[in-house]
Amino acid sequence: FMELNKDYSTASKEEMEFLKSQLYHAHGINEKLFTCDYTEEQYRAYYSSVMKLYQRVFSEEINRKYFTKTARTQGNKLLVFFDMADMISFKVLVD
Repeated sequence: FMELNKDYSTASKEEMEFLKSQLYHAHGINEKLFTCDYTEEQYRAYYSSVMKLYQRVFSEEINRKYFTKTARTQGNKLLVFFDMADMISFKVLVD
């Protein structure tokens, strides 16, 4: 029997800030988006820069796995749509 002695400690404030910045950078967000304290303009910018990319990758992956190569060359494909009109506020529609 060998006793394992391991000292544990919490991360320092600087380490936590670094980890948060790495998390935000990896997902293309900022603190306001993470805490849901964002404006409509911030969300639109996030959607157009990050979510559209995920939409394209998601669509390509579905088509690659669902259809055979022959079916894809014959033009068969599934289309994926995310409509920004569903996310527009009433104020923007009125203006």
